[in-house]
Amino acid sequence: AFKKGISANEIITYIESYAHEEMKKNNPIIPHNISDQIRLWEQERNRLTFHEAVLLSSFSSDQECQELMEKALRFNGLLYPPPDQAGAAVPYIVVTQHFVDLLKAERLASANPPPLQ
Repeated sequence: AFKKGISANEIITYIESYAHEEMKKNNPIIPHNISDQIRLWEQERNRLTFHEAVLLSSFSSDQECQELMEKALRFNGLLYPPPDQAGAAVPYIVVTQHFVDLLKAERLASANPPPLQ
């Protein structure tokens, strides 16, 4: 259900709505441990976020790597290393695909300046 975008509260409401008549005599209809577990499952599922990512390596210099890291930080595109370690020398960085698309567009624009009018 969570994969289909149904929330824990919607699941609980559905179960309460279609509960057997004997269950509806209980207060609450669904025991707290059951509703709590459904909410915990939802929280666990939403704990992680996935991003399309690109690993960048083979920099011409440590300075180039550092500049890309700083730029990725500014554009919220740095996935690794964590921002608090971004000043350290690393052999590679991981950035979002969106950040790479921004870099490509920027390089394309600088390679092909608009014609003068």
